Amino acid sequence: MLGINLFFQDIANPLLDKFFLYVSYLITDIPLVLVLCFIYWCVDKEKGLKIGFILLNSMMINFIVKDIFKVDRPYVKDSRIINKDIKYGYGYSFPSNHSQLASGLVFSLYKVFGNIKYLITGFFTVLLVAISRIYLGVHSILDVTVGFLLGLVLVPLFGVFIDYVCKSKKYYLGYIFIILGLMGIIAFGDEDSLKITMVYLGFLTGLIVENKLIGYKIPGTGFRKTANFLMGVLGVAVIYIFLSGWIKYLLIGFWVSLGAPFIFKVLNGKDEV
Repeated sequence: MLGINLFFQDIANPLLDKFFLYVSYLITDIPLVLVLCFIYWCVDKEKGLKIGFILLNSMMINFIVKDIFKVDRPYVKDSRIINKDIKYGYGYSFPSNHSQLASGLVFSLYKVFGNIKYLITGFFTVLLVAISRIYLGVHSILDVTVGFLLGLVLVPLFGVFIDYVCKSKKYYLGYIFIILGLMGIIAFGDEDSLKITMVYLGFLTGLIVENKLIGYKIPGTGFRKTANFLMGVLGVAVIYIFLSGWIKYLLIGFWVSLGAPFIFKVLNGKDEV
C-alpha cells in the first residue's frame, strides 16, 4: 500500500518538494476562506452559503472518521518515508481531508453554478492535490481515494438538505449538524473538530441574524465588490492574528456572515442589486 509513497521518495527533489507543497496548500484554511468569502460577499450569498455548508460539514465528518479508524500516517508506518508537510501532515491519516475537501469543493461548485468548466479544470486540481499528499509522505493511495469518494458523495447528500433550507429560509435547521462537531469534541477530544464547529456555529448564528435584520445584497459595481472583499478579509485577518482559542474561530464565522455584511450594507448604500 505504501509502494507509491516509496516511489515518490526515490524521485523526490527540492523543486518537486516546493511544487507539491504549494499544490497541497491550495486546499488549506486561508485559500479556502478567501474563495468562500469572495463567493459569499461578491458573487452570490446563497451559493456561497451552500458551498460553505457542504465543506464545513464535510470536514466535521472527516475528523470523526479519522478518529474512529485511527490510521497512522505513512511516515509513521515506514521510517523510510519522510514527512514533508510538517504544518498540515499531523494526526491520523485515513481518509485524506485535503482530497475530500478538493473533491467537495469542485463538485459543490459544479452543483451550485452548473458550469461544466468547474468539473474539467477541477478534476486536474483534485488529482494534483491527491498526488501531492502521497508525494509529501502524509497519505497513502487508499487515504486519498477514499477522501475523494467521500467528498463526492457528501455533496449531493448535504446538497439536498441545504437546498431545502435555503428555499424555505429555515436556516435554524442547520443547528442539527452541530451534533457532528460535538461528536468529534466530546467523544474524541478532537481540536480540529472544535475549531470547525465554532466557525460553523458563528457563521450560522450570524446568518440568521443578518437575514432578519440586515438583508445584505451583492453590490452592483466591481469597485464596491473589491472594496467589500478587501475590508472583509482584513477583518478576518485581525481576528485570526489577535485572538486565540475557540473564541477566535467563533468570531471568524460570525464576522463572515454578520459583521462584514453589516459594514458593507452601511457603506454600500444604494449600490446593491
